[in-house]
Amino acid sequence: MAKVGISNLHYAIMSAEDTASANPTYGTIKKPTVGMVSVDLQVTNNKVDLYADNILWATESVFAGCDLSSDIAELPMDFQADVLGHAFDSTEKTLIKKSDDVAPYCAIGFEFLMDNGKKLCVWMYKGKFAEPQQTGQTRGENTEYQTNTITASFAGLKGAGTNKGRWQYCKEFDADASTDSFYASIPLAEVTP
Repeated sequence: MAKVGISNLHYAIMSAEDTASANPTYGTIKKPTVGMVSVDLQVTNNKVDLYADNILWATESVFAGCDLSSDIAELPMDFQADVLGHAFDSTEKTLIKKSDDVAPYCAIGFEFLMDNGKKLCVWMYKGKFAEPQQTGQTRGENTEYQTNTITASFAGLKGAGTNKGRWQYCKEFDADASTDSFYASIPLAEVTP
């Protein structure tokens, strides 16, 4: 089915990723009011070809990472503070960015609306966001909306067991089904490949 919409961004900060354990741990799952406009996932694969006897003898393609780019309507200060490691004062409504701030690893979830009405929900397990560009233009005769672009790079989980290497999890929901349960937790070891 073709995708016709995108919505419901959620995120959780990864608090630990123990390579000896099967499960990374995450903080509280949050739903920021950002208004998703678009999302673009660019997967990078490392491809190696072996030629022998003057022909392509074998080929291998291995997941190397995924870059996410998403246009969003709003870029709340508390969301920036969480995913970019900045300081936010909710009382004063101030965001302070320092050159030595470190973005944490986080998981993000969102959903595609399909042309048959079903919803394809996605969790991505381990990514770091980059500082967004800040652009704007004056208002002229006709108002033009100016969205914000956020980018992140995702890798597979270190972990052990069934979680090792996981970078994305998808689940389809019927058109009339609620997707709330999908965002209640980040699916890990209980889901077998």
